[in-house]
Amino acid sequence: MDSAQTFAPAMAVVFFAAFVHGLAGFGAALVAMPLLAVFLSVKFVSPLVALLTLTLNLLLLWRGKGSTSPGKILPLVAGAAA
Repeated sequence: MDSAQTFAPAMAVVFFAAFVHGLAGFGAALVAMPLLAVFLSVKFVSPLVALLTLTLNLLLLWRGKGSTSPGKILPLVAGAAA
């Protein structure tokens, strides 16, 4: 497949993965990785999905920054880092 035939389905998969992530708060990588691997090589898809997930998580974090206090988040971050 050439790049023009790969681009449209890949963008549809990324859109659907972002939609799932927006609804559930997780799952973009679970949706995107196997579906993108059909069109593209796994060596290319793996970092692409990592960047996609990082971007989506940062957007959700930015959007919800005023809805909680740092005192509630810090123990969760410390537990996740341990």
